Order: sequence, then structure tokens, then C-alpha cells
Amino acid sequence: MSSAERMRTPPPADQQGESGVDANETSATGMSFEGTKEAQNFVEDPDFAKSYLSQCKGTIVKRIKADSKALERVDTISNATTREDVMYRPLADLLSDISKDMFDSISSEDRKSLGIAHAIVFIDQHDAPPSHFPVGDPRDKPDLVGAFSDKDVDKTKPKGQKGKVSQKIPYHRLETVVEAKPEHKTGGPQCATYLYRLQQARPDRPGAYGLYVRPKFYQIFYSNPVGIKASEHIFWYDAEGELNLDVLCKYVYSLYDPPKDLFLYDPSVKWVEPLDQALGPPSWTITVGDDVYEGAAIEFIGNAWGRRTTVFRVERDGFPPIIIKEGYVESGRRYEESALLNHAHAPGFLPGVVRVVSAEDVQLDGRTIAFQDPSSQVTKTKRRVVLADTGVDLEHARSVNDLMKTFYDVLEVHRTLARERHVLHRDMSIFNILMYPTHATCVGARWQDCPPLIDDILGEPKRSADAPRTPRCLLIDFDHSAKLVENDEATQQDLRHRTGTPLYIARAVAAGEPPDASYAVNVEAFEDAKMPLLSPEAKQLYVNAYGEDRYNRYNDVESTCHGGTIALNKRDRRERPFYHRWEYDAESVFWTMYSVLLRVLPKESSSETEPTRKALAQAWKSLNEHTIPDDDSASDPRESLIQRSHKRFRAPFLPEMNDVATTLHKIALQVIPSYAVMPSLPPYEDHLHEAMQRLILDYLVAHRDHDIPLQPGMLRNTGGRVEEGGREHGMFASELRSTTGPKGQAGGVGRSLKKATTQDSVSRSSRKRAAPEHEESSQRAAKKRIQPYRYATATGPHDRRRRKHDPPVLKGQWEWPAEPAGGQPPSDDEAGDDEADA
Repeated sequence: MSSAERMRTPPPADQQGESGVDANETSATGMSFEGTKEAQNFVEDPDFAKSYLSQCKGTIVKRIKADSKALERVDTISNATTREDVMYRPLADLLSDISKDMFDSISSEDRKSLGIAHAIVFIDQHDAPPSHFPVGDPRDKPDLVGAFSDKDVDKTKPKGQKGKVSQKIPYHRLETVVEAKPEHKTGGPQCATYLYRLQQARPDRPGAYGLYVRPKFYQIFYSNPVGIKASEHIFWYDAEGELNLDVLCKYVYSLYDPPKDLFLYDPSVKWVEPLDQALGPPSWTITVGDDVYEGAAIEFIGNAWGRRTTVFRVERDGFPPIIIKEGYVESGRRYEESALLNHAHAPGFLPGVVRVVSAEDVQLDGRTIAFQDPSSQVTKTKRRVVLADTGVDLEHARSVNDLMKTFYDVLEVHRTLARERHVLHRDMSIFNILMYPTHATCVGARWQDCPPLIDDILGEPKRSADAPRTPRCLLIDFDHSAKLVENDEATQQDLRHRTGTPLYIARAVAAGEPPDASYAVNVEAFEDAKMPLLSPEAKQLYVNAYGEDRYNRYNDVESTCHGGTIALNKRDRRERPFYHRWEYDAESVFWTMYSVLLRVLPKESSSETEPTRKALAQAWKSLNEHTIPDDDSASDPRESLIQRSHKRFRAPFLPEMNDVATTLHKIALQVIPSYAVMPSLPPYEDHLHEAMQRLILDYLVAHRDHDIPLQPGMLRNTGGRVEEGGREHGMFASELRSTTGPKGQAGGVGRSLKKATTQDSVSRSSRKRAAPEHEESSQRAAKKRIQPYRYATATGPHDRRRRKHDPPVLKGQWEWPAEPAGGQPPSDDEAGDDEADA
């Protein structure tokens, strides 16, 4: 046994009160698969058994190979050349018998150390996909699954030779998956796909094993965050005609006691089932340092062979929820999210930027859970962050004015963060901007006041002089942010690294250079992009808030655009090295505005007309088809959306949104020019922020008494139907972006990730319909069902006392108030009424 793997499986969590947690319906069905390419092109390692499997006792293997039942079952499998269903029962019996022998070979003392109380049993589930996938429903159907045997799991076994499965085994109970195929059919990629899903569904399983079986051979798979590995084909019989089960036995034994460096289990995360619902939807108990968070539901899961970001939401009676985010980050990165956030808040909390309660590299027995990619030598470390603030997705806005106010504050907070805290976000998108924020209170810490925000400018609502300014936005997900250090070569290198979410990434960042020169030298484009002048009423409000100096500072004269010199011809165009400029994040905010305002649904909505429906489909296609280009020949399809007349720009919008479309078109004119090629650059890095904010302010002043109420969570789609969209609360989308190196090194990553972004953005709140039934079930449950096969005595029961949270840098005690800022988010009842009306 590997002593270093002691207590790799978590003991039972304490029995708890009512759950109120639904981890099954966090998004709609219909899954995209980011790992398709990897699943199709897994690597076969001739040293797989040595590298990825544990040694088991040779005497046990010899006894298994000499067993007549084992020989009979392998013969049946070998003769199933055309029908795979003939293989299921003998394969399940063979693996279950091997599993029992391996379990029996482990001493009772070692079982306690390993945290196991029962043998793993293999069950035919080919006609019953595993249940309770955390987000959506992939509808995968592995032929066999392995799960620790107990009375509930044993009830799922098919009865008789052709018996049907009586109950599905949920994903959180799966320890391994098995795929069987007859001759002339391939099942390796399918097995790899099932492992991908298994790891997404089990945050407590950093690694996982799988098995692929054909009549002539079998193959073992091992999956972890750096990818998928496989053994070579291992024939059932060796050259002498003897059973060749050595590697198969090692595979089964490794399910109990894997090699010490593979980290098959993370004991700091454990599932908990409702006590009155055997094999029911789980919640999760998560330990971070000395803190224990119970009742966590999975809100987001990312690429299992990438960062593998998982976001948990912990609901608390009478208090806003807690967000826990974990993922596997590359070791040695110059900046890490929690460190950057603590740096940003060090002088005092900056409103509108998410705050860290605690953060840690996850460890097992004093060793950090980490994996190294043998090909690239990149090491990925499991990192967990607890966040103090939450919010609501933009697609759940209650009105257009609420959205416009949110975007105004997003730009103000972003420019303040870059100017005063020297942090550039670099991945502004619909996923990383939340509205209706709820901020936890940290007693003993102070808020650092920021420049006036939109509610200060409009004077609604009034705030007391000693109250901190409260933004209508919350910026989250700083995984790809950078610290701005003046005259620092390392900082310049960081800013040359291209990163972003394909649909929202700035054109220059996607291409690694400014957009096409024909636009960059277009004098008319720069003339149209001169700094907007505010209407008299809006200007007075602006000057009251910021002063006349700020207003005049950004205004243009005849020969300038945003304060820079206009290039009158191509010779005047300046070629500068690419780096991620502030204005590129502002452009990403524009694409976010466009994608949201294009698809939100007014309460008093006109019927879709055929021209509007067609224009919407074309516009969304242009957004959705954008990828990170592989070479200079690729064009950006989004150019067609902004390089168009006012009339064509308005075409995809509903008539009620005409004024909104007009404002967006004015903003698009500010986004079009390539400011980086100007003979002399704009003197202020936040020049595009200022221009966009002025146009938003003009709109809000003109429509202060003419707001457009929306149906929260209801979206138009490209077919003209009403779709449910958005997430009730924010999730993190580190996985849904393309991160590239210097120009020319983008590869094909953006293409597959773009599909995931699209799928996620049009169908994410079906859980709203399914939640009431589960909530009723949860209210009936007084306690919860815990892992029945874990020893509670291995580490002793959890200390359930709640600690006050001390953040790493910011001293104080955290409290979670009940009132959100910037307006109330839609309640479930109100959202339900809106859906019914739609």
C-alpha cells in the first residue's frame, strides 16, 4: 500500500439539517464537449502499467488466472464478435470477482487508512445513463460502471440474464467506467469521453481510471487535468495461450490504492446525499483550511483536461451565498488570481471588484495535489479560492436602464482598477461581469472610495456622505489578469500574451495586431470617433460629479481623436509592438453590451418579424463564428457588425430597442478605429472608457423616465423563439476562453471553446423549472445521507464550529449581509411569472 495515500478518500460528513440544494438542475440539457480532439487523439503509452498503475500481490493474480470461472467469462467475451451486449454480464462478473479478491487482500488496518469499507462492484448500466450530472445532462451511457458496494448500489443490479436496470447510479457514486465494443467497432474515444464527464461530475476525483474492452483485447485509461493516457492493447491471451489478466488486476487494485503521485482522491471535498433519497442529487462539503462549508452546489464545470474550473455555491439561511472556486492552474505563473485580488484591495476594498476570503493550494497528507504533463513539463496545481461577493448574470436584468447603469459602472471600476491598483483584467465578457452585487461585510476593514459612479451622477438613490459608493457591477474571474508595472520588461511580456473569450475578445487581441489597415487609416473613421460631447443636462450632471477639468481633459480639438493625432494617410501609420492596451478591455465590454442587449426580451415586446428574425440570426452568427485566428489570412466576422450603416446596425433589434441600438451604434463608431496606429497615441489609456461612458450617460439621462422593463432570464434566439438564458447567479468561465501565446501560436483552441460559450449562453436556467420539486423533497429531509463506505473513525468527525474568516491580507472578520447593492435581483417568483407570461 502507498503510505503517502493514507486517507485519500473522505470520511463521512456530519449529518446535517435540511439541504435546499439542487445540484442536478443548474443548467439546461444539451452539452458541448471541449475535449473532443483529445478524446479522439489520446496517447498510448507502452509503459502505462509502470507509470499509472499500482502493483498488486502476484499470488492473488495467479489465483484469479487459474479460476475456471475467469477462463469461462473471458472465453465468452472473446467470442462476442458481433454483439457487445453478450459481453456485459461476463465482464461485470469478471471485474467484480477480481475487485472482491483485491479488496480482500487489503488488511483491515490498511482499509481504514485508505478510507474504504466495501468492495467496488461492477454493474451493467448500458441502458441507464448515470444520473445527477451537475450541470446539464450529457446522456452518456457507459456499458458498465464501478461503484462501492452498499445496499443502495446493489439494488441497481439488473435481475436475470436480460434484466433491466432498476435505478440509475448517480455520477457522484461512480469510481470507474467501462466501455465494451464488438470487433470492427472502436470504443477508445468513447471511454475517454465518459472519463471526461466523470471527472467533471466529481470534484473529489483529481484522477480517474477507465477500461475499454474488445473481444480480442482490453485497454486501460487514466485521466487527470493534464489530459488522457492509455495503455497499449493488451490481448486476453498471451503467446502461450494463458490468460493475460495481470494489467487488468493492477487496474482494479489501483482503484483502491493508486500510485502515490496520481492523486485519485481529494479528501477535502465530499458528497452528501439527502437522507430520504437514496442515490439522490448530492450536495458537497468542502474544507478550506480550518473552515468547513456544507451544502455546496456545483454551478459551473470547466474543461476536465484544462483548468478544470469548478464553482460551488453555498446557500445560507438569511444570508447571501458564498462562492468557492477551484481549478488546476499552471505552477510558476507570474500572477495568481487571489494574489492579484489581494493586491488590488490592499489599500482598502475597491468597490465593484470581487474579494477573497481565503485561498490555498489543496493538499493531501502534506503534499500539494499537482500533476505534470510529461510532454510539456507543465505542472498544474489544484487551487481553491473562497470569494466574499456574489451577483446576478446580465441576462437576468430587470430593465434596460439597469443594464446601462451596470455597464457604466463596469467601465468606471475597470479604469479605476487599472489606474489606481495597476491591475488589468484582460478577459472582460458576459461571464465575468455581474450585476445586482451583494457584498459581504468585513468588520475592521475599510472601503477605498472610488470616483463617482452612475448612481452618484444621477443622484438615485441618495447616499449619506459617510457611506461608501456602491457600484452596480461586480468584476470577477481574474485568472488571466496582469499587474501593470511601469518600465518592467516582464510586464510587457505578460501584456503581449493574448487571452480572452472568443466572442468578446477585442479584434486586435484576437489577431495579435491592430485591425486591417484599410480601417486603421480611414480618416473618416477617426472623425466619427471624436470624443462625444454630452447633452447640456448630462454635462451638468457629469460636471457636478467629476468637475469641469475631467470633462475638458478628454475633449478633442479639430486635429485630434481622443487626444491622439489622426493618421491622414498610410505613411503616417505607426507600427508598434502589440501589447494588451486598456482600450481592448473596453472593446470587450462593448461586445458584451451588444450580445446582451441584442437578445434581451422587453416585457412589452413586439412580435418578431421575418426581417428582424433573419437579421438577428445573421448578427448572432457573426458573433458566434468568431475564433482566435491561426494565421494572417483569417478575418474577423464581427467587423461586419460594426462596419455598417445606422439602419443596418439597428436591423436585428426589436422596435422597442431602437434607441438602445442607436446608442450601441454610436459606441461602435468609437470602437472601430485602431488607436494603436495613430502617429501620436491618445494621452490617456482610459480614453475609450470615457467615450463609451459619455454615450451611456446621454442615453440614461434621455431615458430616465422611459425605461424598458425586461423579462429576466428570457432571451431571443437566432430562430426568433423565446429562450431561457442566463444564470440566476454568476458563474466563472475560465474554461470558456482561448488563451494563446504570441501571434501565430493560437492553434485551434478557440474553435472548440467558442462552441461551449455559445451553448452556455442560450440555455442555462432550466433548473428554475425543476427546483420546486427538489426543494419540497429537501424540506422533508431532516438529515442527509453520507458516504456509506467511508470510515468516520479514520480522522474523527468534523469540527462543525464556524470560524470567522480572516482573509490573507485584509484583516477583519467577514459577515454576509442580506441586502444586495444596485437594485434587487429578480426573485424566483417574479422570474417564474415572467416565464409564464412569455
